[in-house]
Amino acid sequence: MACAATSKGTIISGRLPSEVKDRLESLVDNVKIVKKQIKAGSSSARQYGNSSFSRPSYWSDLASRVDMVSNWCTKLTVFFSKPPAPKLEECGPVIHGIENSILTMVSAYFGLPPTEGITVCKELQEAVLDILSGVESLADTVITHGCEGQFKTLKETGSVWNSCDKISSVSKDNRAAVLRVFITSLQLQQDACSEAEEIIVDGQSCMNELELALGTTSPISDDVDCNELSDTDKKLIHCSIRLIKTCHRCVADISRAITKYGNTVTCDGIEQLDAAAAVVIAISPCVDDLVSSLYSPISRTSTVQAAEELKDCLLSFVEKCSKLDFCKAAQFLSLDVVTKDILEHLEQLHLTSK
Repeated sequence: MACAATSKGTIISGRLPSEVKDRLESLVDNVKIVKKQIKAGSSSARQYGNSSFSRPSYWSDLASRVDMVSNWCTKLTVFFSKPPAPKLEECGPVIHGIENSILTMVSAYFGLPPTEGITVCKELQEAVLDILSGVESLADTVITHGCEGQFKTLKETGSVWNSCDKISSVSKDNRAAVLRVFITSLQLQQDACSEAEEIIVDGQSCMNELELALGTTSPISDDVDCNELSDTDKKLIHCSIRLIKTCHRCVADISRAITKYGNTVTCDGIEQLDAAAAVVIAISPCVDDLVSSLYSPISRTSTVQAAEELKDCLLSFVEKCSKLDFCKAAQFLSLDVVTKDILEHLEQLHLTSK
């Protein structure tokens, strides 16, 4: 790469002048401070009881401010796209522009009142933190590589663009945010059922390969490491799958109730949506633990314990949700029927494990 060396403060190849590096490091430090404030909540910056709050206006304003962050980051990338690296008086205004755009974006972020709902606020928080992390990574890349890491810099810029574009898909009210939480939970439960079914299939395929090898003169493959699933193990897995499917049905039913009757107009309705999100989140770790216990060699005690924990979590979920207005309005969630179904699956699992 061609180099130009002149008086003090100029560039050798694409490396940064010390004052530019210091300024970029200051940008990184400032971004870290802002991220820390957002993660901490900084409730004092939140606007409470803003009677003039308008959802359409808020989200439109936030999107325009996020676009400014994206645009300033693009300008920074252009400055460092090829050597020689710019002087501070050239790129300094762009770095300042990034800082100002971040401040206006964060100011808009804190303009979302907590009364809009915990779940939607948390989703937005994660999206804004993702943008800030992208800006931080971009600045770090420029500090590390100067003008000699054009590909890496462009890659980090693309990450910033991607994070900024995701703002448009962030839920715009608490019902949409809570439904997204439910959809995530439903997908995990569906994946868990598929994983458990795959355990049975893999176990049978392994045994078929072993039996074939033993019935011929062919050597057994080194890859064959079978822990045979007994009939009891298979029944235990099937019982676990039925329990997870019951869980999936309950979550799906309540998700439909939220879709049809979820209220984002009153504070009480918004709080009830948050309550549903809080209890459905607790289900996923229990489902994970149950599926993890099904891998061979199966510890039947561990599987039963995991199933008990899922049962307790699921019963708590159904009981709490059945008291919420949108579930009452739906009229299809029978607490007695669901409870009976869950307990029957668990009883069958207990009997199978003996």
